[in-house]
Order: sequence, then structure tokens, then C-alpha cells
Amino acid sequence: MLLLVTIIFGAARLSEWIFKNTSSYTFLSKTRIIIQNFLLAQCYSIFGDILLYSILQLRSPSFRSGWSSFSFIICLILFVVMILLLIFHSFLLRKYQIIKNSNQLSEFIDKHSGNQILFNDYKDSTFLHQSFLLLVTGRELVFSLLLATMLEHPLAECLLILILNLLLITYLLFKPPSKKPWMLHSNCFMKSS
Repeated sequence: MLLLVTIIFGAARLSEWIFKNTSSYTFLSKTRIIIQNFLLAQCYSIFGDILLYSILQLRSPSFRSGWSSFSFIICLILFVVMILLLIFHSFLLRKYQIIKNSNQLSEFIDKHSGNQILFNDYKDSTFLHQSFLLLVTGRELVFSLLLATMLEHPLAECLLILILNLLLITYLLFKPPSKKPWMLHSNCFMKSS
């Protein structure tokens, strides 16, 4: 899925560049923004898997076949992309927090419209509120790290995973990150009324 969305994103970016001075540029630009946000969502959804499989690949590297070498190289590339994207995300949030009360905010939002999934749907009152996606991804990465490295200590592994989940629940209770309140539509629960 990630490869397919990346190819579609590349095609959208290329069409946007080719038709830059035409009337269809606005449509192509909006399409590219939607695809870019979807690509980021796909990346963030597999970061835990990337770390888990990277650790398993690096624990027992085998270069007996061409596929093993290919798997190892892809593992390293995806791991580096993951680290770079997480660093970019934290810098983007920090910059947003610095300029959120200035005239530059609308320019910043326009410039990073393809990255809105990283900062736009969350409260921006504090860095902690706005970094919800970063924190959930960090929890998923620690979870994958525990699964890959603590196989010999299942009780400690379960305890640490429980602590991670409790920390996330505490965060959600005391610092609810979403701009919108919990969406409980009456028609979902009360069809008869």
C-alpha cells in the first residue's frame, strides 16, 4: 500500500509540476495535498512494523540470497525515512508553536498544507497537545521495541506495555488533543427515538 500511494503521490507531484501554469493547477495541487496527507497517514500507521521487522532483520542478518540483501537494504532505507520523518514532525510542531500567535501562521499553514495531518487536527495550546500523533507513534515504536527485544522476559514485557498504555490513557484524560469533542451522534445510539 505504501509503495502504491508513493507512486500515486509521485505522479500527482509530476502532473502538478507539468501543468503549473494552466487552469487545472489548483485541482492538481489540491489532489496532491490530499494524497500527501494520506501518504503520511500510511507511513505513520506502519512505523511500529518497520521498527519491529528492522530489529528482527538486524538481529540475524543473512546474506545468502539476493532477497536477503534486498530485504536488509529496504529495512535500512525505511528505518532512515522513519527517523527523518519523526525529526521533521517534531521540528514542524516546534515551529508552529513558535509562530502560532503571529501573522506568519497562515503562511505556515499554506506552505505545509500537504503535512496538515501532522498538526492541524489537534489543539495547539501547547506542544504536548499538538504532538498527539508523535506521542502515539512513539508509544507504538516502544511497543515494537519491547516485542522484538524482550522475548525472554514476557512478564516484564507485559508490565512495560501496560505502563505504556496507562500513560497514554492518562495523557488522553488530562490533555485531550482533539479540537473536536468526542463525536457521539445521537442517531448512532438511539435509533428508536
